[in-house]
Amino acid sequence: DVKNKKVVEFIELKQGNMTVADYAVKFETLRV
Repeated sequence: DVKNKKVVEFIELKQGNMTVADYAVKFETLRV
């Protein structure tokens, strides 16, 4: 499930040192 996959990616990013702004940019590119 794509939506679930994005949730998992988000959790993994939260555990890393990526900022919300960085994630927002990454998310926008993933939405294409």
